[in-house]
Amino acid sequence: MPESLINLTRYLSFQTLVLLFFSTSALLAEDSDVQVEIGATLTKHPQADFHIAEFDLGTLPCDGKVELTLRLKNPYDKKFTFTGMSKTCNCMDLKTMKREVAPNSTLEFTMILKTPSTASTEDVFASITLVDENSEERRRPITLRLKYKLSGILSIEPNLISKELPEGDTEIEIDIPVFMTLPIKKEDVKLEKAYSLQDIEFRWSENKGGENTKILTAFVPAELLSGGPASGELRISHEETGRKDGVFLLLRQGADVQISPSALRFVRTQPDSDSDKVKLTANALLRLPKATEQGEKIDSRTFTSSNNPEADSPEVDASIGGRSCSVSVKKLAKRVYKLKLTFETTDREKLSGESIKWRVKYKSKTSEIVSRLMLAN
Repeated sequence: MPESLINLTRYLSFQTLVLLFFSTSALLAEDSDVQVEIGATLTKHPQADFHIAEFDLGTLPCDGKVELTLRLKNPYDKKFTFTGMSKTCNCMDLKTMKREVAPNSTLEFTMILKTPSTASTEDVFASITLVDENSEERRRPITLRLKYKLSGILSIEPNLISKELPEGDTEIEIDIPVFMTLPIKKEDVKLEKAYSLQDIEFRWSENKGGENTKILTAFVPAELLSGGPASGELRISHEETGRKDGVFLLLRQGADVQISPSALRFVRTQPDSDSDKVKLTANALLRLPKATEQGEKIDSRTFTSSNNPEADSPEVDASIGGRSCSVSVKKLAKRVYKLKLTFETTDREKLSGESIKWRVKYKSKTSEIVSRLMLAN
């Protein structure tokens, strides 16, 4: 294809992109919750051949639409040309009226920013990179960095808690971390628990947590589990902001076997060339209760240790969506094991939101544990 035609195609593509951003932003601006105007000056990156501008947007409401007017000042005697752009997230819709920043001038950008509805930190960062696609190196002449703090967050992480109450204990305490930012205060958060959890007392801790992470402690009586496992959802809400979240509790009596982390991130490995299956792997740690000596009592039980080390090793099974996973078990230390899960699927995206169900047989006890499944990019 002739070079002139290639350049024409790029030009028309860019104009289409600008018109698309302009139309989208105009529509979103009508529904924006907040308007912010701010300026910043271009500076050269100290270790690379591109320039940056940092915009501190202050505090913005979570789960909102913000109309931003960014004024970019070019203090240099040269112009900056760009033909395209890339963004770190789809939360930004940007329009530009020009394809260059003239020397010693200011270029204005208008943007609609969609703030996240939930987060584990109040600090949020995003960036837009303006690129010169006509350059052989696809230069990145300008990077716009945005930072802001989120207000009105109310979030529980994780959203699934699975615990075992050791036999013989009369009560177990479960700490539930709740992330919140002003204007939300823990005193104003309403708790709603499922009928199956009515015998559990929930109280805010006064000496745990931090500035934004508050600890809600659940006090679970042993009598609740005497007839079998108990499960249900705890909902939290803030009436003034309309924010709400929840956590599902799965409680049972058992050997107090622990698998961490509670959410496992599966990564994709290279599949076989002749197979349409995708292989996913994840790692976890298994911690067993302290019961290794002959006649030692732990959790009101007496275990008899075998002279055969293999006999004392746990048997671990796992399944996702009713399908078995391959699990390898490697001992790292006393009562600590590394678990490596391997799972094959033909539809990776359908696994989103699934859970991992474990069965751990150790000594004479079998424990059932649930972990969350996360997919790495």
